[in-house]
Amino acid sequence: MTQRIRFFGISDDKLYYDERKKRFVYLEDAPALMEKSFKNAHFKEQRPDLIGQEQTEFKIKLKYGQQLLRQMNYQTKLEMRRLWRTMGGLSYQYFYPLLEDFMTYQAIDKPRLLRLWTWDDSTRIANMMTLHLIKSHKYGLDIPIQQYMGLSKEDLKKREDELTEYFLYELRKAPVAAK
Repeated sequence: MTQRIRFFGISDDKLYYDERKKRFVYLEDAPALMEKSFKNAHFKEQRPDLIGQEQTEFKIKLKYGQQLLRQMNYQTKLEMRRLWRTMGGLSYQYFYPLLEDFMTYQAIDKPRLLRLWTWDDSTRIANMMTLHLIKSHKYGLDIPIQQYMGLSKEDLKKREDELTEYFLYELRKAPVAAK
């Protein structure tokens, strides 16, 4: 592995992304003073402007969002495998768009550091998870998450009863005619 890294001339611990100037900096032959100053200025967090509870919520949403994206990518791989088994050589034209998305997400031909999320990517993922959590809270799909948030069984039972009443109310509504 070390020989391969040396062959390409890129190692993960020497390549940094400069958010301010939007460029990658390679510090292999940099003077020690410049390397130290750049490492100290380099962001250790995805969003260093957030503090306290906001940062904790952002980290949780980013973690869940990354897990969701990994799971979606895994399901894409399973779908490509299913198409290959059922259609054989003809399946390529069907799963080519899936394969393109799969390879783009994995970034197999890039160094590991280039596969990390930038500030913009992380913010988009957290915003997407915010919308998903709002919808899941509306329909009670976040009850397993709430169990770990310190809610008692009585509170969870009350929430389930409220949701049952809400769903019954929605079911009793008159159907809306399609336009």
